[in-house]
Amino acid sequence: TDVILSHAHTDHIVGLIDPQHQLLFANADIYISKTEYDFWQGATLADFKNSPVYQMPDFVNQTITAIQTVLNRLTSRVQFMDMTNGLHGIFSFEPAPGHTPGHTLITIHSAGESLLNIVDLIQSDAVLFAHPEWGFFGDTDLQQAIESRINMLKRLSASGTRAFAYHLPWPGLGHVRQKEAAFEWVPDVYTIP
Repeated sequence: TDVILSHAHTDHIVGLIDPQHQLLFANADIYISKTEYDFWQGATLADFKNSPVYQMPDFVNQTITAIQTVLNRLTSRVQFMDMTNGLHGIFSFEPAPGHTPGHTLITIHSAGESLLNIVDLIQSDAVLFAHPEWGFFGDTDLQQAIESRINMLKRLSASGTRAFAYHLPWPGLGHVRQKEAAFEWVPDVYTIP
C-alpha cells in the first residue's frame, strides 16, 4: 500500500496518524517530494516572508510544529517521489511550487487516459478560476503560486485534460476552459437515478 502526498499542509497529512501519534497506515510507503519534506523539516517564520500568513506568526509557528510532528512520525515510511519516472507506471509527478515549495501535481494514467490532480492550485472555484492572479492567503510564496496556477490553467484549458482537486465542490471532477482573459471550471455532470 502506498500513500502519495501532494504537499504537507495539515489538511492533507494529519489523517496519517492517530491522536497518540501512531501511524494509521503502518505498512504503507509514504511518497512526498524531497523539496517538500526538506522544507518543512527546517521551516521557520522567515520562510513565509512572501506569504500573507507572514503577518500571523503564531499561526505559522503552530502550523510548522504540527507538520513537523506528523512528518517526524512518518519518517521511517517516507519515500521521495521520482519526479522523472513516476510510480508504478500509473502516477506521474509535476512540481507546481508556490502553495508550498514542494507542492506537487499528480497525474493518474490508465487505459490510455489521464486525470490530473491539481491539488491546491485552486482553493475556490468561484474566485481563482476567474482571478488566478489573486492568489490564496495560505500560499507560502504568493507570486510563485500565482505563476504556477496561471501556467497550469493555460495548459489545462488548451488541452481539455480532465482534472480534479481537493477543494472543489462535489464531484470535484471536470475540466478548465478559457473564458475571456481568465478561466472557468466546467464540472463533470452526474445524475443519481
